[in-house]
Amino acid sequence: MAKKREKSPTPPVAENYDGPWNSNPEAGTHKTLEIAGVEWAFRYCPPGTFGGGDFKKGANPFKITLTRGFWIAETPTTQAQYEALIGENPSFFSPLRLERITEKERAEREKSLARLAKSSPEYAAEVRAKEDEEEALIAALAPLETRDFPVETVSWRDATNCAQKATEAAALPDGLVLRLPTEAEWEYACRAGTETAFFWGTRPKRSAMNCEPRYEPERKPSEPEPLRRTSRVRSYPPNPWGVYDAHGNVEEWVFDLDGPYWLGSNRAGEKTDPAGPPRGNKSCERRIYRGGAWNSQLFRDCASGYSAADYSTQRHEGRGFRLALGFPTAEPTKPPRVKKSKLAATRRQKLADDWTRSPEAGTRKTFEFDGVEFAFRYCPAGTFTMGPRPEYVRGCMPREEIGEQRRCEVTLTRGFWTLETPVTQTQYETLIGENPSFFADSDSVPDFYADYYAKLHMKSSGVEFPPFFRDPNGGAGLLRGVDTSEFPVENVEFDDCLAFLAELNALVAPPDGWVFRLLTEAEWEYACRAGTETPFPWGSSLNGDKANCWGTIPYGTRVKGPSLRRTTRVRSYPPNPWGLYDTIGNVWEFCSDWFGAPPEGVATDPTGPAKKRGVGYERIIRGGSWRNVARECFSSARRDGEREGYVGFRVALGRPY
Repeated sequence: MAKKREKSPTPPVAENYDGPWNSNPEAGTHKTLEIAGVEWAFRYCPPGTFGGGDFKKGANPFKITLTRGFWIAETPTTQAQYEALIGENPSFFSPLRLERITEKERAEREKSLARLAKSSPEYAAEVRAKEDEEEALIAALAPLETRDFPVETVSWRDATNCAQKATEAAALPDGLVLRLPTEAEWEYACRAGTETAFFWGTRPKRSAMNCEPRYEPERKPSEPEPLRRTSRVRSYPPNPWGVYDAHGNVEEWVFDLDGPYWLGSNRAGEKTDPAGPPRGNKSCERRIYRGGAWNSQLFRDCASGYSAADYSTQRHEGRGFRLALGFPTAEPTKPPRVKKSKLAATRRQKLADDWTRSPEAGTRKTFEFDGVEFAFRYCPAGTFTMGPRPEYVRGCMPREEIGEQRRCEVTLTRGFWTLETPVTQTQYETLIGENPSFFADSDSVPDFYADYYAKLHMKSSGVEFPPFFRDPNGGAGLLRGVDTSEFPVENVEFDDCLAFLAELNALVAPPDGWVFRLLTEAEWEYACRAGTETPFPWGSSLNGDKANCWGTIPYGTRVKGPSLRRTTRVRSYPPNPWGLYDTIGNVWEFCSDWFGAPPEGVATDPTGPAKKRGVGYERIIRGGSWRNVARECFSSARRDGEREGYVGFRVALGRPY
């Protein structure tokens, strides 16, 4: 029996609605507004509930309710609309861009290509040919034609600035503004009452959207030629509510910070008016974008339920935005948390002065707070060689990375104590009052999500990792009924580590002149090695038997070992010679240093770069984790880290730097 051919839904008739903006007409109602002399068309999206999320094909497990209607722009913001408000057109696909290229810039381009040609003539020729092809493609466009192309090469901040300018220039009823839609609003408007991956059905159609992915089956002769650029808005069929270009053409910035908008849904997977996760403390935030683009790598990137994120300052020739008209959206914030130090100031305990003495390496001392034990091991002053020995990285590391491995003779002039294990979930929750961990059993995770996650885990080959590591308590599908109190806390940012240390210093007074702090990178490797020079504190091989890592890709042995694909209880594996547990695997651990080149030659008490290198570079993390192969868990392994379900931290007690 032949399959029934999918038909595109018929959109509503585009008759201009003359009612007020703050009324509640039918879905898809068309209304226009003139802003700065340019017409904007909007479609109405009434209050309602829809199935959000896109874990697998045809699955929309989250029920999202929007209690307030809003108007969504019929198309992405065009170059004409943006230029009328901002006074310039930043778009890559505009003949005006070629006019802005100065002779000096062209000369610099030629110098750059000449330098590249000396080392790689073939690659230089490819780059030149690609740039010439792009210029020819743009030069063939008429300036008047591209005025109706979507504006692109705009950052999230550019988009929000444009929305503010539009609000100031438009005559709107009191209380309404022009803004970016939330991620939930965007998906609601994109789906327009449908539940499939695309509003026309489950399968992508080249004839219905501007997208030609590089990693998809080749185009059939009957299908249209790829444009390899943006196209005029309204060139493809609209969805049932009359919204154009929600699939393909340009990716569209939305309001939300990086993170699933359905975070915090109840056990039935229901959530009302979500606006993304709370604001973080980072100076350069990551924001969500939706809808796919002309140059998306896969068709799924253009699906209704697909989302991705980028830094709010980033610009890309495949990314624009679409405005919504409605009530303002407030930035979600975490509820204020009363610090335990304020409640328990009268219970502040003072550590004895004998902590300042210099016992033998590995000496153990403990203290308790609220019945929770904190065990430390002593690391005396000393000298060691930081970095991997060359014979251990040859053959197991890409050639371009081998040259980046440095050796340095480091002297630490002051002894310090370090926590015997990474900070556990119990220790963190005792001081902070909450548990952000991804791998924690929790009633806040919907049953169907837990079941789905567990099935995904069971079928995992070890190559594809489960999604959404940033979800607090998102790993409960693996841990239903498991006591995770002695699992390491993870899914923390560097600022969360500082908050924990501030509470610890307020509640447990160190000896005079000493503080609880993070280890420097040099201190961390010194404590991890504990006098050894091999890749791991116990020797030169690892397959998941002596540390929680991805044991199916071992190092130093051909025997494959276990891969838990999650964190596990601390002290589940043997300690190093100084009695420290889990320095290898389980979770990466934040250090105090900014990420940068490791020290080289000879150094005394190094503390890393004086400041952050740039966008994307964060603090050093050390030790590898449950999701890393064995060679990535060397005592010398290092990278920069951010909030993930495989990053935690360890506390030091010593003199401040």
